[in-house]
Amino acid sequence: EVFEVIGALGSAGRAGLPARSLAPLVGRHAELGQLMAALDMVRQGPGQLVAVTGEAGIGKTRLVQEFLRLCRAGGCLTFDAAAQPFTRATGHSTGLEVIRSYFGVEPGEAPSSIRDKVRGAMLAVAPDLAEHVPAMLWQLGVLEEGHPFWRLDGGTRRQRAFEANFRLIGVEARRRPFVLAFENLQWIDVWLSLLVTHLGEAYFFAGRRADAGRQAERALRLATERGERGNQVYAH
Repeated sequence: EVFEVIGALGSAGRAGLPARSLAPLVGRHAELGQLMAALDMVRQGPGQLVAVTGEAGIGKTRLVQEFLRLCRAGGCLTFDAAAQPFTRATGHSTGLEVIRSYFGVEPGEAPSSIRDKVRGAMLAVAPDLAEHVPAMLWQLGVLEEGHPFWRLDGGTRRQRAFEANFRLIGVEARRRPFVLAFENLQWIDVWLSLLVTHLGEAYFFAGRRADAGRQAERALRLATERGERGNQVYAH
């Protein structure tokens, strides 16, 4: 018999796993210290991009989960999603997991309910996010037919969606430190790959844009990827 993988249980929100489900952290205190140092810098203002690389099974996920646990204990807003070997084959978007988790979107939820949640949440965070609501709804596949946003070409819609994500992260990060973790970059889908690139470019060019500089503050983007050596932590 031949089987086809068509989906998976969502991994966003794994940062909320109870402590008893995690194995003890052994021999990674130096790397954990590097991550905490990056978080300290974020608390002082400047955003950080952090990469954790290492061989499969060496403990990258356990390290990240411990770090996120400490982030939550310290009052940070944290989100975590992990790509899987079948992510691209199933058309699954790891990045959208985080968006659904942020807005509390449930599997099978009615489009009208999702639209209400997204609009209500974004306007509650900051009224000036109203202009980005259509792009957010488009990402989630619930934008109303006939909306002017559909008249934009595909590339422009995608760029507006990335900008909506970046603006929302920026607003939240000004309220409290924002930590966003994506695990297994080697398996991420095209959409998330473009999003990660966009976030990275937005951070590195923040110094050239006054508004981007404000949005990059107090936000830490963390990613893990397989590498040939032991756990390595790179922060920028």
